[in-house]
Amino acid sequence: MGASIEKPLLKNYTAIIEFEVVIPDEFEKQGEILTLSTHGEYCPWGSLRGYSLEELLMNHTRYKPRRIIQNEQYITFT
Repeated sequence: MGASIEKPLLKNYTAIIEFEVVIPDEFEKQGEILTLSTHGEYCPWGSLRGYSLEELLMNHTRYKPRRIIQNEQYITFT
């Protein structure tokens, strides 16, 4: 049996575009922004360091969603 793929309509989904570092480790800075790359990882600007969505969501005390796209609109949390 083959895989089934559904492509949602642009207006019918929500995605996290950026995370903010709240509690940094030794390689991060507080307030650093991790942006979704074309490779599907969240990376700081100009860095090769990348994080998976699962990793960031599992460590929700250290990282918080900063920017999402929902119903074709960008929403930024400050």
